[in-house]
Amino acid sequence: MRSTTRAVVLAGALGVLALSGCGSGGNDSPTGTQPADGSVPATKPVRDGGTLRVGLTAEPDYIDPARMQSLDSWQVLTAMCEGLYKIGARGQAVPQLAVGAPRVSKDGLTATIKLRDGVQFNDGTPFDARAVKLSLERNGRTSVLFQGNGIERIDAPADDTVVLHLARPYAPLEGDLAGPGGMIGSPKQIAALGDKFGDRPVCVGPFEWVSRRGGDSIRLRRSDVYYDKENVHLDGLDFKVIPDTNARGVSLRAGEIDIAAEPPEPGALKSDSNLDVTTITGAGWKGLYVNVGNVDGAGKPPKPRDTPLSTSAEARQALSLAIDRQALINLTSGDGSAPACSAIPPSSPFYDDPPCPQKADPDAARALLERAGVRTPVKGTMVVAGSPEETRTAQAVQGMARDAGFDFEIETCDVATCIRRLLAGDFDVTLGGFDGVVDPDQSLSPFVASTGGFNFVGESDAELDRLLASARAESTDVDARRKLYRQALDRIRERAALIVFYNTGSSAAARKNVSGYVLTPSVLLDYKQAGFTTGP
Repeated sequence: MRSTTRAVVLAGALGVLALSGCGSGGNDSPTGTQPADGSVPATKPVRDGGTLRVGLTAEPDYIDPARMQSLDSWQVLTAMCEGLYKIGARGQAVPQLAVGAPRVSKDGLTATIKLRDGVQFNDGTPFDARAVKLSLERNGRTSVLFQGNGIERIDAPADDTVVLHLARPYAPLEGDLAGPGGMIGSPKQIAALGDKFGDRPVCVGPFEWVSRRGGDSIRLRRSDVYYDKENVHLDGLDFKVIPDTNARGVSLRAGEIDIAAEPPEPGALKSDSNLDVTTITGAGWKGLYVNVGNVDGAGKPPKPRDTPLSTSAEARQALSLAIDRQALINLTSGDGSAPACSAIPPSSPFYDDPPCPQKADPDAARALLERAGVRTPVKGTMVVAGSPEETRTAQAVQGMARDAGFDFEIETCDVATCIRRLLAGDFDVTLGGFDGVVDPDQSLSPFVASTGGFNFVGESDAELDRLLASARAESTDVDARRKLYRQALDRIRERAALIVFYNTGSSAAARKNVSGYVLTPSVLLDYKQAGFTTGP
């Protein structure tokens, strides 16, 4: 399962994502043909009109910033629901409904954000600070927005000004606001639908909701009231749910869909003269969750689990030694991915090149188990969202682990069921991941901090909590934060409740007649200026 995460990881509304790619400064340059070297070619001219057919990797869950739990939901939301900030092509936070970066007080406890004037929600309701206050409070109640940091109060002193009063200095603030948790919904629709907002969401955005056919498609159309509608070319977007990796590739080649993020075998698709394939350095990670203390459910105080994997850090370290990280990348054809033991990617300014075994060492793993007095085989249940790609990965991990003295039984389930089991702690190990963040805190704290919103493994370690909290508070000193994150990563690898396999790449494939879209390192596609080309 993959967290804000595609089939998993449940991303309530983490304000979130990634680094590297193209574009510059605070602006986004649509390209549609971004090469891996980061250069930005000229965009092909596009015409007005037409509906772009987009392939999704899984059925979205809630199309609601406060409740979404999957990357595919985020893909749809990005097209129709603007936030205070968004993730740019280089992974930077770019102002969207905000005007400029937050103005933070000297003590780090107050952040003032200026808002766009003359903006309407797609139902005609005015966009103002009161609407922002309502959405941020709603998102904060039901998600992990502002991970580990209390928002004591949100004020709306003027229609174009919102003020956040923080409990403590918080370096990841702008990154949080660049994710789903910073998206703003229409107060009229929130009042009308409440928790069912995702059944017919209304936001500020270039596209607006039309309909949904469960398990099949979601349709959006161009907004008539969007503040920048002159730069929107498409009549609409038609998101097609195609979970099977091979089927998604066939649909691209056959022209049944026009574009897809995370395309199957991007390297192979590059040989198709009808397709443009873009691959850039990503900011996410994939790995394995090991349940060490989630007994009563995520969010409840961790308790000891009486299994060898739960009680022995050495057993978990041995499991990490059993993994051939490059082989897993090859299995998933992950262009741009790189073997890693760190959730912070090399593209981040906070990366600190931790040592990581790239090849499996089953002999060393067995020796470690023997020294720790752990009886083999070490048995457990691996819960996996049942897509073909996830199942193949699980089977590969199962085989690698078997060579080192582990015996995992794979249990597959649909995304919704897997999420329930993950939240309930009904697993020994499961595949997981994250698609990248603006700030490294969101790649770490939600998953391994004691109070983390995605702490499905039931991790609880005072020293790790201290290191992560200290790094969050270092709002201006990059070197100090980097050192703290290096110590935190060492602690995470020592405890091994989260085992990272590799840092992910970011890819998209589109028909040659599609241009103007923006691919981010977090695997999100921005369709605001996308369209069909005017010529060959």
